[in-house]
Amino acid sequence: MENRPKTFFRKCVGRASSFPVRVYACSGIFIAHLHGNEPHSPASTDILDAGRDGSIELHTSFLTVTEVIASERSVLRRTRADEAFITSLMDREFISYSAVDLIIAELSRIVSWDFQIRAQDAIHVATAIVRKCDVLYTTDRPLVTKSGQKTERATLPEIRLPEMIVRQPQLPL
Repeated sequence: MENRPKTFFRKCVGRASSFPVRVYACSGIFIAHLHGNEPHSPASTDILDAGRDGSIELHTSFLTVTEVIASERSVLRRTRADEAFITSLMDREFISYSAVDLIIAELSRIVSWDFQIRAQDAIHVATAIVRKCDVLYTTDRPLVTKSGQKTERATLPEIRLPEMIVRQPQLPL
């Protein structure tokens, strides 16, 4: 991720702050990163790399770990190497994990009912709201259509598909 502009994510959410953008990554981002050959794989890897290098504050739910393990799209085959990957996923210091507590559970019900969002996706959205994330990245196109919607009880965050980060070539000096 050499020479990636540190301001990329701030520009994406229209925020000119010196603080890192708070980004929520749904399980699809991690699954696409693992596959390496999906349309969203390169951009998903960019999001995780931006968290690793401190360009963004990266947030997700512990639900993400279970979805990565159990997803129909998962490439995990229950080997020791896969187990090591899941363990390392949870040990990454650059990712802030949230448990599904009563506040998130209640808000996810509101999000699910008010916006007709599937329960698992509603947990991710509710977690992003509670963590005050600027943007939620997902590979779920129907969820993206709900971006920024409001009811009297909740306002959804900006929801986006992962996008490629245009890298500047490094010129020899």
